Amino acid sequence: MCKMSSRDSWLDQIATGRISLEGENSGPLVSLVVAGDLCPAGRPETLLAHGRAAEVWGDLPDLLAAADLSMVNLECPLTNSNTPIAKSGPHLRADPRCAVGIRAGGFDVVTLANNHILDMGERGLLDTLATCREAGLHVVGAGRNLAEATTPLFLEINGIRLAILALAEHEFSIATPQKAGAWPLDVIDNYYQITQVRQKADFVLVLLHGGNEYYPLPGPRLVKTCRYLVDLGTNAVICHHTHVASGLEVYRRAPIIYGTGNFLFDCREPRTREWYMGYLVKLDIQPNRVTATQLLPYWQCQEQPSVQQMNAIESKIHLDRIADLSTVIGNPGRLEEEWTRMCSSQAPSVLAAVFSLSRFERLLVRHGIMPRWRFDERHLRRGLNYIACESLRSVLEFALEKYGGVTRIA
Repeated sequence: MCKMSSRDSWLDQIATGRISLEGENSGPLVSLVVAGDLCPAGRPETLLAHGRAAEVWGDLPDLLAAADLSMVNLECPLTNSNTPIAKSGPHLRADPRCAVGIRAGGFDVVTLANNHILDMGERGLLDTLATCREAGLHVVGAGRNLAEATTPLFLEINGIRLAILALAEHEFSIATPQKAGAWPLDVIDNYYQITQVRQKADFVLVLLHGGNEYYPLPGPRLVKTCRYLVDLGTNAVICHHTHVASGLEVYRRAPIIYGTGNFLFDCREPRTREWYMGYLVKLDIQPNRVTATQLLPYWQCQEQPSVQQMNAIESKIHLDRIADLSTVIGNPGRLEEEWTRMCSSQAPSVLAAVFSLSRFERLLVRHGIMPRWRFDERHLRRGLNYIACESLRSVLEFALEKYGGVTRIA
């Protein structure tokens, strides 16, 4: 860890909502605001698509207007096309006119690298790219093929050349040389991409869509990956995807945010309290450095389909929670314990999904009883080998895609 302010450690500062790095000085200064997952479907859709964006954003535009650049992850295609791809999980989409409503909120950039951007196929993605650009939004993280999807966004602000990369873990949305989709997280390709970008930019920001849904901590592999991105020359890494807010760390002077929570994500069914809570990330940057990081807590889509900043008491409670999570992240032993606990709780559901277990068989597994008529230890070991071994996993992926009606995802 790098040394922080002599007055407080970076962990102590999280609860205040602002982390100041040592050595702030004069010179070009740019402020960036980054928001998490925005899915305008549901109640906000009508408001955003019909010129009533102010009812969704409240006082947010004033906050964003004070920043030099604001960006958000657009978690669904904006399209009238209704041709869902073959995939697991829900298919999302929203009215293309929402792009104007997003711009009215004060956002300048939408990142498209996520697991839903290809839900309506290539047509849906191309519609999204076109409608966002027509609304005056910069886009990054997806394209009509791999070459276009992996094109960084370069912007010059106050004399600082900023590069933005948006990456996504592999699900059903990833671009290939011949297929539209999102910019893949691939540590080998990302090495070359970031190395090239570093030669052209004064500051590199990576936005990563990854992690385990509803789990408020990063897995050890995600921590290792984000730190690796910093080792390559990235100045800040911000993750989203998990639907709940997570903690953060400062690694080699670079802030790594492991989950901002939902930004605007309506849901018909009641969710846990954490679903409705999140925070914006404000970065004050100079060439090749972050001078300060600020966390701005909010509520989203509770009684009203809107985003509302938390009051002082609510912010304090939320930031204390983020500080506690950050303490766990900074302790490898505790992080591993929490990860093991989470994986153990989800193991029955995972086995049920992979092996198509019935409800009764799933109940047996949850109580430590393996349904021998479905599989035994030998089958489990064989399955483990096909998943753990990179070469065998490639064959398994091909077979599942071929017989599962799924287009190539990697």
